[in-house]
Amino acid sequence: MSGEATSFEMKNHGEFRDTEVGHHPRGPNHNEDLGHQLKTYDGPHPHGFYGRIGNPGVLGLAAHAVTLMLLGTQFMQWRGVTAPQVYIGNLYFYTGLYMFTSAQWCLIKGETFAYLVFAGFYLSYAAILTPAFNVAASYTGAVGTATSVATEYNSLATFLFVWNGVFTIIFIASLRTNFCLAVVFFGVMMGVWCLAGMYVQLAAVAEATGSGSATMAVALSKAGGAFLFLSACSGFYLVCVQLFESVDFPFTLPVGDLSRFWPKKKTD
Repeated sequence: MSGEATSFEMKNHGEFRDTEVGHHPRGPNHNEDLGHQLKTYDGPHPHGFYGRIGNPGVLGLAAHAVTLMLLGTQFMQWRGVTAPQVYIGNLYFYTGLYMFTSAQWCLIKGETFAYLVFAGFYLSYAAILTPAFNVAASYTGAVGTATSVATEYNSLATFLFVWNGVFTIIFIASLRTNFCLAVVFFGVMMGVWCLAGMYVQLAAVAEATGSGSATMAVALSKAGGAFLFLSACSGFYLVCVQLFESVDFPFTLPVGDLSRFWPKKKTD
């Protein structure tokens, strides 16, 4: 693969190969696809099947930005909102459903990076919040038992810590793409770290060991919400970039190409 970022592009008759943004017929700043680890199918164009597929990543990115902004404002306690139950429908039927759907089309197009999205995380989080699943209701035991509130908070912290391992890997990979996309994943990574720390503090408060701080928990909640809000804002910007490109606006919004800071991959 070239040291420069790659973009999905159709050629004439051949095999799958990578293409450089700088070689794109619309110029080096072509932003329609931002996955940057994409394969090119050399089938007939524009009559072939792949030539008729749009950019599925825009849908997933928009769903991610909308839901993350809602959750970010809730964790920052804007307008007194401290409970996310009203967003359960959004987690299931917008972010979860649409990110899963867009991921399948990214897979078909050969967009490995864009395929690795957060649909599973959002759906899992929605299930935890859904009253019918009785997740919160099952933690009503006495302090020190397996069903105590402290155990619930520790379980949520572990859930976020483990998922953040995936988010951290994605963030590191995004450093090969562009600045705006890296900000999306940086915000998620840092926000989830803060929220996991919040649950650790809440667990300590519930255990009444004296090691926890409700004030620190609130501060971590607001910090985590701010990072999620930052990620959502960068996501909305990238949606604008790709939508404007898809309708052939006469200008191209910058995304901050980071590939030039990385050495070219050596090939035999």
